[in-house]
Parts: sequence; structure tokens; C-alpha cells
Amino acid sequence: MTTVLLLLTTTRETPKTIDYAFRRVREFHGGLEALFVLDPKLAESVFRKLSQGGFVGEGPCSDLTASLMEEYRRRGTQKFKSLAERALREGVDLKTTVREGDAAEECLSVIREQKPEEVILTRIHQSKLSRFIFSSAAERIRVSAACPVTVIEESEGA
Repeated sequence: MTTVLLLLTTTRETPKTIDYAFRRVREFHGGLEALFVLDPKLAESVFRKLSQGGFVGEGPCSDLTASLMEEYRRRGTQKFKSLAERALREGVDLKTTVREGDAAEECLSVIREQKPEEVILTRIHQSKLSRFIFSSAAERIRVSAACPVTVIEESEGA
């Protein structure tokens, strides 16, 4: 069966991306695999910003990081539940996968394993300079994937 791989994130809402993924699944008459990656670098980045701003000291790093990772896991579960409800309503076969690690590396690993027809992911709109300075996971996936990758721009407030 032809599959579409949808990379989900907890840091923003992704309605356009999810709508596009369901549309592509219908066009392919295939299934949808939703991938949620728990990236510890995201929690570490939040902690670093809070500590640089003087909001937290050095001590609670592991507790805060663990709490943030648990919150991301909870949000991922909620997104999977919402996707499952929609997939059931629309008659779409859905497989969900959770990985922990670098978002781009984990996504590329699933691409190699599952060989999807297309990968769909979200990126917040940024300037070209910001993209150049802060290499994004989306760009790493787009360049390295062995299949077409569609990157949906979502506004920051979406």
C-alpha cells in the first residue's frame, strides 16, 4: 500500500499540513503514517533560554527537561488521538510511530524503513537569513530523503 508519512510537531498547530496529508492519502488511495519525534534538544533549548533569562537556576535542569519531555509526549498523544478520530471518519488507514532523538535523523530513519511515497511536514515561516543561520530539520529532511518531501509553511500564530 502506498503511504504518506506525516511528521508531527508539538511546538505549533499544523491544520494546513494535516489537511494536505489527508488529501494526498485520498489521491494515492493509500495509508497515512504519522511520526512524532520527541527531540530532547527542544527541551534543552527551552531550559537554556529560561536560564539565560534568569527564570531558572542551574539546579532543576534534569527535572525541567523531564517535565518538558513528558508534556511533549502528552501533546503527541493528543495529536495522535485527533488524527485517529479523523482517519476513522474518513476511512483512512493510520499507523502512528513515536521516536525519541534528533527529529531529522529519526524521520530519515523511518523514511528508509517504510519507503513512503511522500513525506509531509510543517515549517514555521522564517526569513532566508534565519534559515541559513539556523539549519532546520525540515531542510535536512528535504535534502536527504529518498522520496518527495512537501514542506507546508504554517504561520507562527496558526
